[in-house]
Amino acid sequence: MEEKGEEEVESFDFEKGSLVLLERKGSRPHKLAPLYQGPVRVVERRSPVVFRVEELKTGTIEDVHVKRMRPYQNDEEHEPEEVAAKEEEFFQVEKIVDHDTRDGKLVLRIRWKGYQEEDDTWEDVNDHKAGVYLTEYLKKFPKLLEEFP
Repeated sequence: MEEKGEEEVESFDFEKGSLVLLERKGSRPHKLAPLYQGPVRVVERRSPVVFRVEELKTGTIEDVHVKRMRPYQNDEEHEPEEVAAKEEEFFQVEKIVDHDTRDGKLVLRIRWKGYQEEDDTWEDVNDHKAGVYLTEYLKKFPKLLEEFP
């Protein structure tokens, strides 16, 4: 561990080309989402605590603090690029089961395909995950469009 100010930073020596997982920024998109995303490829070390990484599916480059990085354990059944590409496919909307307002914003209760009622989550209406299901749901509640254009 390196000490930096009052906080301790775990010191990993990630080599160029190695694969790592990144702790998600902010909150997870929904409660079933994993805490880490990726894998991503280390491009270079920018400082003792900052690495430049490349997203495998988009090629996006980003500088990341080592505190957000964890070594990726290679999955022998799947290529890393395949794992990264499928990350967003793990949770599919089954249907919208309810709506409510929070802080003046419309939120939708989402039932996830393959999951139980207790796994439902409240998602912002502007979240693209609901897509076609939102259109169908709004047909049942046309006044919502007037209240929340």
